[in-house]
Amino acid sequence: MNSVQKLFIIHTANMTGGGSQSIRELIQNLDEKIDLLVNIDHRVNSSALKKFYGKNVRKIYRFHLPFRRSALGLKLEKNAAKEWIDREREYLRDKKKIYDLIRRNKYHFIHLNSYVLYPLISSRFPMYIHIREIFEGNFMTRKIVNQRLRQARGIFYIDYAVKESFGVCNKKEIVLNNPFDQSAVLGVDKENVLNSYHLQGNRTILTFVSARFDEIKGFDYVIEEFVCSNCSNAELVVVGSNAPQKYKQIPNVHFLGRIQNMEEIYAISDFVVRGDIIFAVGRTTYEALYSGCHVMVPGNKDTDKAKLFEYDAFEDRIMFYEPRKKGALAGAMKSVDGMKKEKCLGLSNETEYVRQFLQFVEGGRKQ
Repeated sequence: MNSVQKLFIIHTANMTGGGSQSIRELIQNLDEKIDLLVNIDHRVNSSALKKFYGKNVRKIYRFHLPFRRSALGLKLEKNAAKEWIDREREYLRDKKKIYDLIRRNKYHFIHLNSYVLYPLISSRFPMYIHIREIFEGNFMTRKIVNQRLRQARGIFYIDYAVKESFGVCNKKEIVLNNPFDQSAVLGVDKENVLNSYHLQGNRTILTFVSARFDEIKGFDYVIEEFVCSNCSNAELVVVGSNAPQKYKQIPNVHFLGRIQNMEEIYAISDFVVRGDIIFAVGRTTYEALYSGCHVMVPGNKDTDKAKLFEYDAFEDRIMFYEPRKKGALAGAMKSVDGMKKEKCLGLSNETEYVRQFLQFVEGGRKQ
């Protein structure tokens, strides 16, 4: 009999995304061995994945997995249609092999780490799905998705905005924030980091994190609002992206590209800015708050504050502004021009997160 009881199915071999980071922290804090099933991506080998996910990983299996795009920000571009069709064809060839693996190893718990994997859900197996995306699709797509989601043993939503977008009613579901451990910010040599990125520590450092130039994340909006703010004692740091040509000459805007050690960025940042088109919490919101930073989030304080985990604990460090309104974010930026955060905090919720995760799986409750 297979000694490993849990299988985690991860839709991407990318190790920099928020979903990968979150499930990594869960796996590393479990007191047991688990197996991984990861999408085939020849750019990333299994040795690198095992090192990333840690010592609790026993075996890594690689198969082609589904990737559904009916979520905000995942629209299929015309030139990507053939690529998607090829990927779907490969998944359908591997689908039976995946189910055979599950039967053979008799897992007691199968975790799907993203909404895009929902076609794999089958009521024949103890499957749970972790939904991190906001649904965006037509009526028929929603109906198909919800029928499949109801076959899951349980659903995890990362926040209330995600849950509300689906509208599905599963007999076992929970809204559970991501795990965060920002203790590493306490060991950062801030002066060294500031010097390496040519930043001035006596100025307000506003940080925007996005690896995508798209409209959903608000890449252009955030940068243009900073320019309009006319801040005289602040700098905007853009992490995850290199500078597009049109922004290369803008003063006090720094493009740092991809950063491996994000604790360095949170240690030197005063405010972390979200530019989403609608209210959405996002992983960087809590990485910032747990690090001691302030955050600027698009939304309405009166209606959206209840959707933020631990709002009472962080209320004095959360600023709301009207999503995508011209001048709204600029005004928020201008109001903090020259302000510095008090100190780095380095908080963690990992122990409590794992407790709630296991309680839901093993005991369960509906929220």
